Amino acid sequence: MKGMAVAPRAVSLMPYDDFLANGPDIELRCPSDSARHAVAALRFSADPSFEISADREDVPAALARHVADAALAADMADIAHAYAARTRVARLKLRFARIVGPGCKFFHVDVVELRAIATYAGGGTEYVEAGDVDRAALGSGDNRRIVPDPTKVWRLPLYAVGYFRGEADPASAGTGHVHRSPPASPRVPRLVFVVDRALDADA
Repeated sequence: MKGMAVAPRAVSLMPYDDFLANGPDIELRCPSDSARHAVAALRFSADPSFEISADREDVPAALARHVADAALAADMADIAHAYAARTRVARLKLRFARIVGPGCKFFHVDVVELRAIATYAGGGTEYVEAGDVDRAALGSGDNRRIVPDPTKVWRLPLYAVGYFRGEADPASAGTGHVHRSPPASPRVPRLVFVVDRALDADA
C-alpha cells in the first residue's frame, strides 16, 4: 500500500496495556547467520511447509524432525518457548509455510486467543491499530472499507515476532488485532512461522 510505514511504532512512552489494545506486541529479533542462510536456501527449494503439534518440552525435538538446519530449528524453538512462557500453555501448534500467492489478503482478526507470527522471508505481516479500523467492515472483503486510510497500515519487520490477540477469548471480543498477509509470488515467496495454542482437535 502506498505510503505504508515499515517499522513498528515506538512503545517506550506507551503503557503496555494500551499498546496491546492498539496494536500487536512486537519483539524485534535477529537470527544467527546460520539460520538466515538456511532461510535463503528454503525460499526456492522443495516446499518446506509443515504443521505439527507438540508438548512444550518436546518442541525442540519436534522441530528438528521437520527442519533440516539445526540453527533454524533452534530459532523457531526460541519463538515457541517465548509464546509458551507468555501464555503458559502446555501444548503448542506450530506452522511453517511458504506462501506464493495472496494468502490472507483481506484484513481480518483470527479466531484464536493469541497468535505469534514471524516472517523469515518476504514482506512482514501487515497490521492496523485499533483507532484506524472500521470494524463493521470486517468480513466484507473490501480492504478500503476496513482501513479507510492506507497510510495507517504498518508492517512487521523481518524476523520480528508479532503477538496478535484474536477473538477466541471472550475477554478480547471486539478488540482482536486486525492484520493480513502482504502479497507474495513464486518469484518473491514469503516464509512464515506461526505459533498457537494447540486445541484437542490438533492432537
